Amino acid sequence: PLPLHHTQRLIQMIPNLQPTLNAGYRIAFIADHPSADDAQRNEPLVGHGGRLLSQLAGKAGLSLDACFKGHICQEVPPYGDFTSFPWSDDPIREGLATLKRDLDSFKPAVIVCLGNAALSAFKHPYATPVKKKVTGAMQYVFPSSVDSERGTPFYAKEGSPAPGVLCLSTFHPTSCFRQFDLVPVLNFDIRKAGRYARKGYTPIKRTLHTQITKEEIRTYVDDLLKRRPLIALDIEGTLYGMPCISISDRTDFAFIIPFYHLDGSSYWSVEDEMEVWRMLTSILTNDTIPKIWQNGLYDRFVLQYGFKIPVLGNHDDTMLLWWERFCELEKSLGFQASVATDEPYYKADRKSGDTTTFYEYCCKDSVLTFEIHEKALATLRPSSLKHYRFNNTLLSALLYSELRGIRYDLKEAAQCLTITDSHINSLQYKLDTMASVGFGVGIDFMDRCDILAKVQEHLCMKRNPLQPKKPNVEAYTILHARLSDPTPLSHADIGYLNILCGVSMNVRSPQFKSYLYETLKLPRQTNTKTGAATTDYTSLLKIQKRLTTKGLPPSPAVELALDLTMLRTRSQMLAIKADPDGRVRCGYNLVGTETGRMSSYTSPTGSGYNLQTIPSDNFLKPEG
Repeated sequence: PLPLHHTQRLIQMIPNLQPTLNAGYRIAFIADHPSADDAQRNEPLVGHGGRLLSQLAGKAGLSLDACFKGHICQEVPPYGDFTSFPWSDDPIREGLATLKRDLDSFKPAVIVCLGNAALSAFKHPYATPVKKKVTGAMQYVFPSSVDSERGTPFYAKEGSPAPGVLCLSTFHPTSCFRQFDLVPVLNFDIRKAGRYARKGYTPIKRTLHTQITKEEIRTYVDDLLKRRPLIALDIEGTLYGMPCISISDRTDFAFIIPFYHLDGSSYWSVEDEMEVWRMLTSILTNDTIPKIWQNGLYDRFVLQYGFKIPVLGNHDDTMLLWWERFCELEKSLGFQASVATDEPYYKADRKSGDTTTFYEYCCKDSVLTFEIHEKALATLRPSSLKHYRFNNTLLSALLYSELRGIRYDLKEAAQCLTITDSHINSLQYKLDTMASVGFGVGIDFMDRCDILAKVQEHLCMKRNPLQPKKPNVEAYTILHARLSDPTPLSHADIGYLNILCGVSMNVRSPQFKSYLYETLKLPRQTNTKTGAATTDYTSLLKIQKRLTTKGLPPSPAVELALDLTMLRTRSQMLAIKADPDGRVRCGYNLVGTETGRMSSYTSPTGSGYNLQTIPSDNFLKPEG
């Protein structure tokens, strides 16, 4: 007979651990499932991740020995694969029941959910996650994600292991070893949990005035014009429609100025809307009312370019302020709020189909901008404050550049694009022939009808080979016209044929990774964060360098891939669109990098590109 481990899986359970010290706080750390380190020590949250958690807890004045440690599933998953346990099956179902009994005994004041499964167990106890392949491995996909909701407090729902208990989620400490910049984020969240456990959770009671009349708006506007206080503003929308703008002059109040509902219907009559716009303009153009924005270049560009309202009195920008304090951390308002405020997670409300919820979301953006401004400004050292003020003075100059744009020679760019795309198609033919893929082999001896039949096989309906599938109509039209021309097909034509039919060797595809690392046996390059094989530009350069170091010739396939990557970037640059006035524009982010280097991106108008990387040969001199 076979040994037991060949016929029956051995089950190892890691029991939840009650605190061994008595302290003035009651915190429970709950992870998804036991790790290999936990299994070896027969204790939850140990090993490298446990040591990091203990260190960060110590910095927050906490001891893990005084905290509850456990998992929603106490059984060790085979080979660490949590998805091998069906969500409604015994290991997880019984694990949650055990966790509930243990937490009932402990009576935590705060629960820290370390991972998506733990977050879902307390926030969505009746939801069943789906299994999905992510980066090559099966994973559970949950209704909520630690990536977006970490650091924000919530109360455990009825049906969870601890209904009504205050919770917040964060990353499992082992995630920090794969992505080290998560360490300060985990540190922030543990400190917040410690504060809640010691002092309680007392969120600011905010008044968000969303069901508003024209007379109430006039009262608010008149008051602001009289007092001229510091205000925070936030718009929702784009150049082509702005449903609302919110204004806040303190941390517990904001009001909305709406223009239309989410179904597209106007909030006002035409006469009332004109009056509301005049009232809003009186605030925006008043340079004696200091204004705070979050990434205000976008809002100000939309208001001035799209609605012809220049905004004056721009005093602060929390995105620049946050970068000055934490240059290596994310700068979005949602992230700032998760660290600097006690606001529950609200960013999902932006996609709400309910107009009132959407207006409340807009008001929260402005009121949180006001609160974050107060807190972040108080933490800056004098030298940092001086540098922040200097950066802030540059924003109006950048806005001028965004609004003016640059004259662009579209005709010359189109000619350069045609030449560049021809080079791309020729190189693609060479790579496809080298890898023995596509239509290159033997195509010169094929009848045009046979070639067209192969094109139809890839691009058209199976039941009607003359009818292209909807996404392929343009490609089929182009290829049909070329194949109807009796001129012999060039290498560039065949490369283009391969690309449009989807049979080329795409240098960004898993197929190309397999070709390089399995067929050609070239030195494997991996992503340092995920460990997955990569063929990005830097990796291709490293392959060539390693071959040269070993005295071997560079790989022709890698050389072609490098050239294709550079030419495709050049093609994207040349394909940029201009605005109706013949100018290209871009948006700027003054603190777009950790080091403070400015970055740029496609303009809200839809034109332009990262103009810092565009060759200047197609730019025209200013008029006059």
